[in-house]
Amino acid sequence: MALEYSPIVYVQSGEEAMANVYPNPAVDFINISKNGYRFNVTVLDRSGTVIELRENEIDNVQIPVSDYPNGFYIVKIISRTGEESYKILVKH
Repeated sequence: MALEYSPIVYVQSGEEAMANVYPNPAVDFINISKNGYRFNVTVLDRSGTVIELRENEIDNVQIPVSDYPNGFYIVKIISRTGEESYKILVKH
């Protein structure tokens, strides 16, 4: 049995399309970066109520959370690469 090998030039894993959401836990703000992509951001509280909605952002956005009560929030990001959700802790 003969095996043939070919060089791999590039493999796209999809990780580069994922958003970066930080810091976690957050005190004053959260940063969301999705370099090279337009995206919408929705911040929801534990009950599912929309706390913040940002539409048509590109690359990076900073959302102030200093007025949010302590607790967990869901950050939902929608772009042409799909939908992502992140759990963020706000702790003052």
